[in-house]
Amino acid sequence: MKSKGIACLISLILMLLFLTARHVQAESLPLDGAKKEGALLIYHSPNLEDIKKIADKFHEHYPFISVQQYRSSVTSLYPRIRMEAKAGVYKPDVIILNAIYNYLLKKEGLLRTYDVPERKSVRSELELQGGYYDPLFINTHVIAYNTKLVSKQEIPRSYEDLLHSRWKNRLGFVDSTSGSGIVWFVNQLKIRGADQGLRFMKSLAAQNVSMHQSSSLLSNLVAGGEVPLAIDLYGYQAENLKRKGAPVDWIAAEPTVVHTVL
Repeated sequence: MKSKGIACLISLILMLLFLTARHVQAESLPLDGAKKEGALLIYHSPNLEDIKKIADKFHEHYPFISVQQYRSSVTSLYPRIRMEAKAGVYKPDVIILNAIYNYLLKKEGLLRTYDVPERKSVRSELELQGGYYDPLFINTHVIAYNTKLVSKQEIPRSYEDLLHSRWKNRLGFVDSTSGSGIVWFVNQLKIRGADQGLRFMKSLAAQNVSMHQSSSLLSNLVAGGEVPLAIDLYGYQAENLKRKGAPVDWIAAEPTVVHTVL
């Protein structure tokens, strides 16, 4: 695997940015190893804008290290990392995926432990044991809708409301083979129990739900009026569209599903 120098450095900066730590003592960082390597490669699934903020801040602190990033969907990155590892190639210094896929990588022995003092700033309910990863983002899963196509009287207050006949042929969902679809589906079964959850899913499928390849695509289709309502979008996607003036609003049905990006 690649040297620990840069990996430790980027871990510290990530914690600095997204947790509550005030500063990092530069003299305690493994600068010699990082300077020798000279470059950092991030494999990630979050949007480029968010990771660019991290990369820019990192480069500002350590201008002698170039930052590169490779972005793809979680369902593409996970097999890529495994395939490279089988070939004896370990390219990324840092991997940022959702919890499910990082757990699988850890289980297969493809992650290295690290420790940083800033970990003490993580909220107790988000603490992860083992030292293999730490939470960077918390994604909320929300129902999003086009305000020109969905009247105030129609706005659903629960997922069960989507089983009403008025929603037939009007719903969109992210294909369950993607990260967001898997997380939403699994948590709905956990919340409802397997039997009740599967009955709900069968009833929802009977509404002729349109399936789409990514949450980004689905959010744009809702904003453009091609899909009146998305069963599941990330909260930040819906809110960003709303703030930009798109005819989009959202609700967080209870209990709201959330997941961490590590």
